[in-house]
Amino acid sequence: FLSLAIMVLCIAAVIVDWYKYSIVFQAVEVSNSAGGTNPTFNVNTTKVFYTVQGLTTSINVPNGEMSNKFKEYSDMDSVHSIFRLVFGFTMVALILSGFLLVLFVLYFAEAIRNKVLFALGMTVLRLFLVVVAAIVLISVLIAFLAFLGITNAFDDDIPNCQRGYCR
Repeated sequence: FLSLAIMVLCIAAVIVDWYKYSIVFQAVEVSNSAGGTNPTFNVNTTKVFYTVQGLTTSINVPNGEMSNKFKEYSDMDSVHSIFRLVFGFTMVALILSGFLLVLFVLYFAEAIRNKVLFALGMTVLRLFLVVVAAIVLISVLIAFLAFLGITNAFDDDIPNCQRGYCR
């Protein structure tokens, strides 16, 4: 059932936003009262969501207006290459873990398992399953380690960036 867990995690990794940050500008309401705390309120909130296809910028202003703008990675080559690399290895892990899951479910049936065992032999079957599982593990590790380079990609694509995601 480990292959099912890996498959579900790979599906979740492909679906959700891969990186996001938000910038909130707040203001303090000044009151004439002598005690208490001054409440703060948001003047502007900007959230940026990075997905496989591109980035979505969501801007909220105090009057309730909200605008969403989608932009492809046309001018962010380094960030786009990181996302393509991670997406590719995640898809390899997803497909192979799904293949392993189907095989393991089929092997519950004794007739199918015996036909495969007698046709291939136990050593070949075991070696095949171990190699496919190793490829899944290596793909997930490469995807994770490649995504660690996202801060350098932001730094390359956004010159003079001083925000936290570039450092």
